[in-house]
Amino acid sequence: MGSSEKFQESQCRVSAGEPQEAKADVGKSDPSLSLEAGGRDASATGPRCPKCGGTWGVLSSEKLQPWCASCAYRHPVEYKAAFRTYALTHRPLFLARANVPPAFRKCGLENYHADDGNQRRALSAMRLWAAGDLRSGVYLYGPPGTGKTHLGVAALSELVARQWRGRYVAVSELLLEARESFRDRSNRPLSAILDQCTDTDVLLLDDLCAEKSTEFAREVFLTITDRAYRSRRPALIATSNLSLDALGRKLDRRISDRLCEICVAVTVGGGSYRRPPVTPRDRRGGRTSTDSAA
Repeated sequence: MGSSEKFQESQCRVSAGEPQEAKADVGKSDPSLSLEAGGRDASATGPRCPKCGGTWGVLSSEKLQPWCASCAYRHPVEYKAAFRTYALTHRPLFLARANVPPAFRKCGLENYHADDGNQRRALSAMRLWAAGDLRSGVYLYGPPGTGKTHLGVAALSELVARQWRGRYVAVSELLLEARESFRDRSNRPLSAILDQCTDTDVLLLDDLCAEKSTEFAREVFLTITDRAYRSRRPALIATSNLSLDALGRKLDRRISDRLCEICVAVTVGGGSYRRPPVTPRDRRGGRTSTDSAA
């Protein structure tokens, strides 16, 4: 059974009420994630399934489903298309579940602003990659501020919409958490942190090798890439300011060699994606951009 079928089966069990480990309501802390019953027709007993019209429960897990579990089981082909549309429509909710920070939860391929040839080529490459058979990951590299994180999160969103389990990991936060695991009061060993990163279908490693290279960092990234290399899981999406060759020189040649085999390299060039060019009018008026897109 493939990963998407396992994901669909597990989601159907949750909707049917099978006991499962409790999860936090991802929409509780962010008002923008409220679905209001997902746009479904509400009744006195709760929302109704748009496929069969039957009443539906109000479990938080059901907010991640376009149809009831019975319809998902009976109409798997139609459900696949319905799930994709639903996941992309409610992208912030699904990306929050994948640990994506609030600033990037609206990032999609359709709203990436490709202002020059370099960025248009990168966007085209990502569209082709996301629509393919996904036998390899993708390595996005280029100067700071060109929209690599936006494209990486957009790619993650596309895979989540295909019922892949995804997880976003900021490299700086990962290393900080990994170092904290060696403190006496820590209740999370390093092995548990690495398992959380790799026990998923697709992993987005954001801003790889931006930090100072250390032996500890090399071991952490070598473990992650080696797991992905040996089992071809998780599929890796990585962003970095360095090319694979430069990454190998700075971090570890073994890591870059593995990434070269399991990832398609895509250059993201062009001007800064964070701050649009300042026009003469902007200079006179003293206006500045506060756009925080990566």
